[in-house]
Amino acid sequence: MECSSEEIDFKISSILEKKNTPQKTYTEVFEELCPLFLSIGMTYEEYWEGNNELPSLYLKKFKLEQERVNEQAWLMGLYVYDTLCNLAPMFRPFSKKVNIKPYRKEPFSTKNKQNVETNINDKNELEQERLKAYAHFKQWANMVKKQNK
Repeated sequence: MECSSEEIDFKISSILEKKNTPQKTYTEVFEELCPLFLSIGMTYEEYWEGNNELPSLYLKKFKLEQERVNEQAWLMGLYVYDTLCNLAPMFRPFSKKVNIKPYRKEPFSTKNKQNVETNINDKNELEQERLKAYAHFKQWANMVKKQNK
């Protein structure tokens, strides 16, 4: 079972800072933490017989992996968002001109964050246009309601 880095930090701190309990020996603390470090990839031998800095290195490695996974998920969400925004004009019911943008020819540049920010600004402009169209449609609907009364 995978744990997030926050859960691991919480488990470690809760084991080390338990109050209203008798003092634990180092052996008891190490025995409680062993399954946690085994779950993030350490072997039993590395935990008990390896260098004493290995657990902290494995924990740092785990946190970096979690950051990378989160960034990949965020980037996937950005691709989905971009695609939906490009297809949004197709779903406007009273639009005379449908301007559907094609799918990207190249991926977002992760090295150049300005490129991603530019894409986000384009999406904000599209959202503003959508809101203007919504307000115009609502105004038109209210006018039609008044005429039918």
